Amino acid sequence: MNIQRPTEIGGLLQEALQYHRAGQMQKAEHIYRRVLSLDPDNADANHLLGLIACQFNRSDIGIRLIRKAIQTNPGFVGAHLSLGNVLMSLGDTEGAIACYRNVIDLEPDYAEAHNNLGNALAGQGHLDEAAACFHRALAIKPDYADAYNNLGNLYNSRGDLDAAIAGYRKALAIKPDNAEAHNNLGTALSNQGDLEGAAACFHKALAVKPDYAEAYNNLGNLYKEQDKLDAAIVSYRKALAINPHFAEAFSNLGTALAKQGDHQGAAASYRKAMAIKPDYAEVYNNMGCLLIELGDLSEAEKSFKRALEIKPDYAEVQAHIAVLKKYVQGAGAQKLTDYDSEIREMETLLADDRKSTEEKIALNFSLGKVFEDLKQYGKAFTHIQAGNRLKRGTFSYDIAEDEYFFQKVMKIFNRQLFIANEGSGYRSDMPIFILGMPRSGSTLIEQILASHPEVHGAGEIIYLKHTMASFCENRRLPQFPECAAELDQPNFESLGRDYVAELRKYSESAAYITNKMPQNFIFIGLIKLILPGAKIIHSLRDPRDTCWSIYKNSFVGTQNYAYDLKELGRYYKLYQELMQHWRSVLPGFIFEMKYEELVADQENQTRRLLEYCELEWHDSCLEFYKTSRPVRTASNLQVRQPLYSTSVHLWQEYANELEPLLKSLK
Repeated sequence: MNIQRPTEIGGLLQEALQYHRAGQMQKAEHIYRRVLSLDPDNADANHLLGLIACQFNRSDIGIRLIRKAIQTNPGFVGAHLSLGNVLMSLGDTEGAIACYRNVIDLEPDYAEAHNNLGNALAGQGHLDEAAACFHRALAIKPDYADAYNNLGNLYNSRGDLDAAIAGYRKALAIKPDNAEAHNNLGTALSNQGDLEGAAACFHKALAVKPDYAEAYNNLGNLYKEQDKLDAAIVSYRKALAINPHFAEAFSNLGTALAKQGDHQGAAASYRKAMAIKPDYAEVYNNMGCLLIELGDLSEAEKSFKRALEIKPDYAEVQAHIAVLKKYVQGAGAQKLTDYDSEIREMETLLADDRKSTEEKIALNFSLGKVFEDLKQYGKAFTHIQAGNRLKRGTFSYDIAEDEYFFQKVMKIFNRQLFIANEGSGYRSDMPIFILGMPRSGSTLIEQILASHPEVHGAGEIIYLKHTMASFCENRRLPQFPECAAELDQPNFESLGRDYVAELRKYSESAAYITNKMPQNFIFIGLIKLILPGAKIIHSLRDPRDTCWSIYKNSFVGTQNYAYDLKELGRYYKLYQELMQHWRSVLPGFIFEMKYEELVADQENQTRRLLEYCELEWHDSCLEFYKTSRPVRTASNLQVRQPLYSTSVHLWQEYANELEPLLKSLK
């Protein structure tokens, strides 16, 4: 070799590195190739040229070049690390782990190798080994922000949110502009219920990194959880504008669109997610849920089964399939051996310690449903109680706060308030409110009304609660219910007009539009003040059947009173007390419909309902189960079949187990 050549090669490598670090890859690549023309086995040039090839999605070439660098120089720590990172990005976790272990063998105090090995092991579910790697990395390099961030991710996957949050905060104390740590902290705070803190974190992540698609996606999830669907959809679309191949954002957008009633748009979003990521089990689950809402149960089951083909241990999907079926014994029933296989699969998943709390909740409620179908009531209650106890452990709740809130509502919405505001509100008879406790028959009532050609069933609309909150906040007034006492008649008229305008979005032509949000029973006084012409239908059912039906269902939302029998009974008493207050201060404003009477005398009770709503008789209201419309509630399967009475007095099968509830109801 010419004595000048090593010096020449060294100078070329330095020049190439400068271009490489400046992002001028073509110039860097040209010089690396020149080096290799002079010295084909140059480990540095092969390594760095390999990195460029990988960066431009030529991974096969890149891996070959990096391996050649290692072959030339087996002790080349940086090349071993780079190869591990490339293999990890391609999903070859085992290969990546081998590379990281090679680095550590060569250089035991290489903090980055310990950190990356921890990530790879965590991806395989070896969480204890992964934690040891992160701690070793931090022992070597105490100011290693990425290791703290990764340790936070590990704790988050274990459900230890406090430890996860501590890890993210340590990462940010070291590196305040760490966008990933801000994003991860936001996710953990959201899971802990601190939605305001979570939003601040996502916005900080975006301030640091404006093109951070994952942060926009997570912000969308936060808005969706708050039922701020317009804001959620905007966030998802921003994520997709940055990354058009973001399957998770398409899936989440689909869920938000479905909640908003745009089922066609939701299905299109799900299909885009499937096209981008064909092995994305979660989107097949979401599509199955959408198809249930639309009443296409056979296609829903196919979608769920596709999800299971991709992810056989998908507990939530197993639970959905169980809910789709009616498990019965006797002639014409599915063979019990088939049932036994399905039940054993769910029980096996439930016994798996690796399953999350959320998965175990879903499995317990589903097994409870299966055993109730099979009239094995003891087993049913055992699983339902276990599911409730797990769910109750996921949040903090003090029913005393609800007791105080209900007392404030009754104190503020007194007879004098209605006398002082006689004649207030926006004049419209379009709104129909169907309200009461969940699982009291409100979905059935809406389905009957929605079968009438003049009525559009809009489902559960949370707008009234949100618009009242923002209306008062914008005027720097206290929140509901105190703010109601400070509003005047123009305010009430404005609120009513805005509500009708929002309602009209659900149907341009229907004479009447229903809102069956059960919790609107809290707002009956407000409804009277802003929409005096609205119809109020109170859905009633035997308190014991209502409460049992609530207890055996896991709700999406904030029915925090529902997962403990004593708290459930106390909340039901609060509801009864408030409803009696409304009857007292607003006599004649509320129409009451009893589920048991509707089941026993369908036609006469349906006629009574239509007369109250000033609707002419229509035969389709008796065959409500033939009406094709989306239904998002837990009763979406029941309202697609004729009336049945098997759920009347079902609570009696659990009389002994429900003793804490029965005492609370007295």
